[in-house]
Amino acid sequence: MDGSGKSPLTILRKKLSLGDSWLVYDGETAENPRILVKKNVNLLKTKCLAHVSSTGGCQKPVYEIDGCYSRRICAVYDDKRWRVMEIKPKESSVRGVAFGMDIFRLVVQPGFDMPDEPRPPAAWDLGLGGWLGKKGFYFFIFFIIYIYIYIYIYIYIYIYIYIYKFIIILLIIYNLFFNKYYIY
Repeated sequence: MDGSGKSPLTILRKKLSLGDSWLVYDGETAENPRILVKKNVNLLKTKCLAHVSSTGGCQKPVYEIDGCYSRRICAVYDDKRWRVMEIKPKESSVRGVAFGMDIFRLVVQPGFDMPDEPRPPAAWDLGLGGWLGKKGFYFFIFFIIYIYIYIYIYIYIYIYIYIYKFIIILLIIYNLFFNKYYIY
């Protein structure tokens, strides 16, 4: 509920559907649903729990929820597989103090409510952005590609030099034994 005691969203279960699905409405009205949430029904065991899509003309999934809800470890990914939200168990800073399963942390990434804004991928969230910065990250990728090309060219030239030396040695041995050609 908000500060005035009204519900900002209403969640209703969709009755006539093959799988579990829910409709999310604005406020306390049941008109014009905003979001459709479908439980993932897959015979293969995947980490995907549900798909979230808009209820407009396009039924393309906007978000995907992965993880294990019973252990309160879930992550919400957008259509580009960038992590936008995460649920984690609450961790205590004091050793030996444990919280129950009903106490958890919700971490929301910046830009979650702006779907058109560019967001960094999940690897960026894991730390590459923190210790490199944006320009440093691009320099790091450029440096790795440069080293890869340099090593490839070095090995290529190295092998051909040794093949060339091997052919010269064979010619010298041939000349020594058969004395047909002279190398000056």
